[in-house]
Amino acid sequence: MRKENENTILLFIGLCAFIAAYLIFLWLPILPLKINDFAAQYVYSFSKAYSKPLKIVGIAIDNYSLENIPQRWPWKRSIYGEIIGALNKEKIKILGFDLVFKGSENPEEDLKFKEGLQSATFPVILAASLYQQGGELRYIMPLEELRVASYSSGVVNAFADKDNLVRRLLRYKKTDNAIYYSLSLEL
Repeated sequence: MRKENENTILLFIGLCAFIAAYLIFLWLPILPLKINDFAAQYVYSFSKAYSKPLKIVGIAIDNYSLENIPQRWPWKRSIYGEIIGALNKEKIKILGFDLVFKGSENPEEDLKFKEGLQSATFPVILAASLYQQGGELRYIMPLEELRVASYSSGVVNAFADKDNLVRRLLRYKKTDNAIYYSLSLEL
């Protein structure tokens, strides 16, 4: 009887050790990421008391704006030129669009948006996108005439870690020919 109890205990200990090793093996690749999460939360909790708030206003394209602008989505680019004209009166410091204005659907609309960009009394940053295709990085840049008329452009997307969480934003991406900064860094 005693021998059976010892065997059962040994079997239980072995099973527990196997389960623990299996769980450690599963969590080992993302363990440093989880430690990073904890450290970031810890540091952030202390930095809130010392940070000075910035005066930032976000203008969102939401259901309210979609319902109140008599235009189907996607909006004509001339509307963005009009928005820039209205913001000129507000004396803002900088404007960033996180929409990628690629390609041209209507040259007249592009021209009106370009004129709005050129009339801006503040820097306007346009969005670009970065993605990976076949192991190679590809960029989707704004329409060339809009990009030239704007102050700059910045990458808007972020890449996830192995556990599909985004922990950090891409500050910049350096290639052989250029350096592409993130929209947040450009702003």
